[in-house]
Amino acid sequence: MAPEHEDWAGRRHELALLENITFYIRDLSEGAHCRHLGRALELRLQAELREPLSRCLDATADVLRAWEEGEIISANLDSANDDLAAFTSAVTDSRDTDSAALTPVAAVALDVQRLLAALRHRLCPAGTNHPD
Repeated sequence: MAPEHEDWAGRRHELALLENITFYIRDLSEGAHCRHLGRALELRLQAELREPLSRCLDATADVLRAWEEGEIISANLDSANDDLAAFTSAVTDSRDTDSAALTPVAAVALDVQRLLAALRHRLCPAGTNHPD
């Protein structure tokens, strides 16, 4: 029995979304491992940022799982945006301590924001109020 394959013809927008998400996740991974421009950077994540970052990434993963399972993800996106806002606020509050150490952390927040915005733009109905 031949394996079933999905027909992606005519699904250009979904492929473009998948490509964008793949890019953002790769960028997140490189940021989390502090590997930019082919070399490792030292990152010391401040204690007060660990919990907000963890919640932000967990909520983003929930959105991606819901999308993969074909669920309606508006509530997941709203929750992830709330956690992203809390993380961004924590980054802003701690910027006075060591701004050079926050650059990779801020890049992670930006990637999460772009990932969530791409998902919301593509998967939520037009005219829906959203912060992106």
